[in-house]
Amino acid sequence: MSTSEHHRPASHGFRPGKLVIVGSGIRSISQFTLEAVAHIEHADKVFYCVADPGTDAFIERHNKNAVDLYNLYGDGKPRHQTYTQMAEVILQEVRKGFSVVGVFYGHPGVFVNPAHRAVSIAASEGYEATMLPGVSAEDCLYADLLIDPSRPGCQTLEATDVLLRKRPIAKDCHVIIFQVGAVGDLGFNFKGFKNTKFEILVQHLLEVYGPDHSVVHYIASQLTFAAPIRDRYAIQDLVKPEVAKRITGISTFYLPPKDLLQPDEVAAKSLGLVSRPTTTASFGPYAPDQPYGPRELAAIKALKAHKDPANYNKTRASPALYQALESLALNPKDVLKFRSSREKFIARIDGLTKPEQKALRFASTGLIRQVLKSSAKDIATKFVQDEFRNPTLATQYAQILKENRNKTDGIDKITEWLKAQGYDTTPEAIGEAYKQELSRNLDSYDGKYTTNVDGKPGPQLLLQKGTVLVDGVKIPNWSYSSSQLSWTVEDGNPSSAMLHFQLLTNDTGKPLPPGSYIGPQFYGLYWRKGSSKPTGNNTVGKVGEVPPPDPITPVKPTPISAWLDTYQTYLKSSSGTWDKAGELAITGDETNPTVTYKGKQIQKYSYQNETISWSSADGNPNNASLSFYFNKNPTQKNPAPGNQFSGKYWESGQAPPTAANLFGQIGSSSSPGTAANDAMTAAQWKTIGINLGVGILTFVLGDFTLKAINALIKWVRNPTKENRDALDQANDDAGEAEAQQEAVEAEGADLNPGGDIVDAGDVPAQAAEAAEAAEAAEVAEVAEVAEAAEAAEAAEAAEAAEVAEVAEVAEVAEVAEVAEVVDVVEVII
Repeated sequence: MSTSEHHRPASHGFRPGKLVIVGSGIRSISQFTLEAVAHIEHADKVFYCVADPGTDAFIERHNKNAVDLYNLYGDGKPRHQTYTQMAEVILQEVRKGFSVVGVFYGHPGVFVNPAHRAVSIAASEGYEATMLPGVSAEDCLYADLLIDPSRPGCQTLEATDVLLRKRPIAKDCHVIIFQVGAVGDLGFNFKGFKNTKFEILVQHLLEVYGPDHSVVHYIASQLTFAAPIRDRYAIQDLVKPEVAKRITGISTFYLPPKDLLQPDEVAAKSLGLVSRPTTTASFGPYAPDQPYGPRELAAIKALKAHKDPANYNKTRASPALYQALESLALNPKDVLKFRSSREKFIARIDGLTKPEQKALRFASTGLIRQVLKSSAKDIATKFVQDEFRNPTLATQYAQILKENRNKTDGIDKITEWLKAQGYDTTPEAIGEAYKQELSRNLDSYDGKYTTNVDGKPGPQLLLQKGTVLVDGVKIPNWSYSSSQLSWTVEDGNPSSAMLHFQLLTNDTGKPLPPGSYIGPQFYGLYWRKGSSKPTGNNTVGKVGEVPPPDPITPVKPTPISAWLDTYQTYLKSSSGTWDKAGELAITGDETNPTVTYKGKQIQKYSYQNETISWSSADGNPNNASLSFYFNKNPTQKNPAPGNQFSGKYWESGQAPPTAANLFGQIGSSSSPGTAANDAMTAAQWKTIGINLGVGILTFVLGDFTLKAINALIKWVRNPTKENRDALDQANDDAGEAEAQQEAVEAEGADLNPGGDIVDAGDVPAQAAEAAEAAEAAEVAEVAEVAEAAEAAEAAEAAEAAEVAEVAEVAEVAEVAEVAEVVDVVEVII
């Protein structure tokens, strides 16, 4: 096959075979980027052309299939011929379908013809081809000579091209001239360039700058333990033989600005700047020999009072997200896996939060920046949301609060624990976020609510991921503020409502009395279109069954007498079938109920929140947690009306199952598997409610714990009777909160024995609109965050840039950025 057959434009990356071109940097081994090394290690074939044997050995150590391209050079051989051959040797392996890496000295895109040639041809033939940046000689020059290319600008030239094309030299800025030791020489010699045309370049520089202008002969060091060459001469010194012989094939000239461009008054005025004459002081970080002028001293003095700006957010990377970002940065094979299936890649990383998963899924710089640059408040909100759904996290946090209540460094210890869990925030911020979430975020109260309106069963209210439905009808234009959900008929709704939500505490923050229903609940006003607005509260709602006909809070729990009956039970087998498993009977009355399963009376069972639980630790042969449900809308899949239940059942000595495995109803069922779904869904909503209750009581405990710690600190610092009394009161309050938290935690363990984490979005689709709304909101958020990220990055870049003093501005204004002017010249041979 001729090479001409390869040079057809094609879709980039459609063929097997891949090319990545990387740079080795100038300094031996030390200036490889992590990304470059990763590609070398994972490549099928590596071809390199670098400047020192140490780097040769490094490359060969990291990939045994490495080939040196330096052998393609030859004494007197035209470099263009060598470069063409280098590129073709690389391309031949790409065309065979291999993953190939080319390594070139310095930056692979700066004075490296074969690198550009290989990438361009590979891409045109349809192969995936990429060039990665490396450290160039120019980068080293900036560091070694301490010059800033933005002040007052920089021009990069090639020596032969300057002469051949009479390239204008910008004497008003920094000038860098490469290949001054190979002027007019298009060949190669292993012993070095003879540089017989050097004097022509010197003569040209004398004509442009004059004899006395300074020039720096620069050669970057190839070794970390050796200094660079930084010989400073007057241009007229270059004619001296002893100076000229020091110039080699890797020599570079740096010429500082000769002319000083003055600010244009018209431009300064249009920009709102006050200009001052440009001096050589404008080129450096401070005026010559004056590093500490009045402004600098004032800035240093201000450090003592400095505080982090309100809009500053430090980087807070969770271990899981850091692992993902590191693997995608340093493992090319992981990048391929990510591109092949983002969902599978994300799924195999344990510990990613949903916002982190979303940021990776969309491959959005803006979203990733958002989750990495979250404020302490954002992290606190995330912790609150996680804890609302995760009873294990709530229990762990409660334990840490209790352990540190009587320590003066208790807040620091709690903060350390939070950070170790991946939440870089403070308990104070968490306390504020908890109040904000309940007050302003309706998602906190996601659930399926039954209602009582005017003493009768009312409509069903479903809150799920930003969607509100009343008896299946979507409510548009609802509002939620200060814990109140509202909508009106004026917005096209069939009803109006003003519903105030609460859980575990009343409107003053005091705990609800014993015996109250502890799940999410609401009270307020509800009236249908055409009816008058009630003069007082006429509705209550709760997760579970219809509340008693009393429109005041706290909502009373459903009594066990509502479930008195005999139930046929079905146990899910390991093969997935539902098999009859005996009868469950609830007999007696409200004051003396009895629970019997498979003919054996259950000892010391508990009943709360429409859930019956028992334990083998109390002498029972098995364990169970069964959530009851009233099927008022029979369907073909679940035709039996009336009482049903769904829950977990396990024998003594076994662990609780991970999902509901026991279903019961009044009478037999021909399809218990499908019939169980309704009861299982109802149980999931109840689990969400009890998890929320466990979480909220922990936050209530957190508030009292912080008050107790602060009271302790105050008393230790000033042990007065007044402070002692305040400490005792704070400890009493915290102790009471601990008892309440432990009671709700124990109840939560009975109702949710496996500590299941249930998110409202995981409950079987009660509303397609909820999923659609969540998806639309997610897409909109990605777009919004991306736009905001661009603005933030631009602002951050401007802030990070050094102030360029091309036009000296009055004390109140400085030029924030001067565009770098770099005219990189490619020598066309």
